[in-house]
Amino acid sequence: DLPVAAGLSSSSSLVVAAAYAIIAINDLSYTPNVLIDMLGRSEWYIGVRGGIGDHAAIILGREGQISHIELLPINVSHAPFPSDYRIVICHCGIEAKKSSSAQNTYNERVAGYKIGLQILKTNYPQIFGPVELFRDLHPSFLGIPTLDLYQMLKILPIRATRAQISDLLPNQKYMLETLYQSHYPEEEGYRVRGVCLYGIAECERSRKAVKFLSSGDIRRFGELINLSHEGDRVSNNGTERFEHDISNVYLDQCASLLGKDKNHEN
Repeated sequence: DLPVAAGLSSSSSLVVAAAYAIIAINDLSYTPNVLIDMLGRSEWYIGVRGGIGDHAAIILGREGQISHIELLPINVSHAPFPSDYRIVICHCGIEAKKSSSAQNTYNERVAGYKIGLQILKTNYPQIFGPVELFRDLHPSFLGIPTLDLYQMLKILPIRATRAQISDLLPNQKYMLETLYQSHYPEEEGYRVRGVCLYGIAECERSRKAVKFLSSGDIRRFGELINLSHEGDRVSNNGTERFEHDISNVYLDQCASLLGKDKNHEN
């Protein structure tokens, strides 16, 4: 019943369903963790450098529960979905195209995370040297105050061309060449600082979300969802919003309509 190309992971659902059919027909056996990793990588063949989150959510999900899934290694915990709330899925009728320019933009954003992490590791090897995964850019993992982390993030360029990135990472030629194979660069260069700031904040929101759900604080959980949607178009506490270049008027209208009901704004 999932609308095709509507941003509801219909391709991942099809991949998981096909995998279970193949496993059953051929009498195969895989642990959930191995299967999740295999299926995530399978979608790389169409050129999208996505992760394994969708496949993990489908395979590890439980009815009536919201899953909190940590990856690499995979670890899952569940929080009960509040019985007096409902999830409403609104289909705006516009396809979420993941080919051509949209796919290129997606892969370029993924590259921004990896470039940012390498710049931090190069400039602060004692602090960031042990970090292998972006999700570990967290004060508790690094053993530093939050303010120090934000100060160090200032070294990241807001935008950087490939030539500028080569100057910043002179010893990472092979890594960069491999990374660049998935996309064409934007004329203005890679968004590095903003992408990394959003990614760090999104990881922290996921940590807090399960705590709010477990304690029944649904309003604060909803606030995190709103913050996540605003993500890359809000840079301060003011009211002005930047244009959201990966959304459209129909999706923004849906989000606006939901926000108008002050009694159930989240």
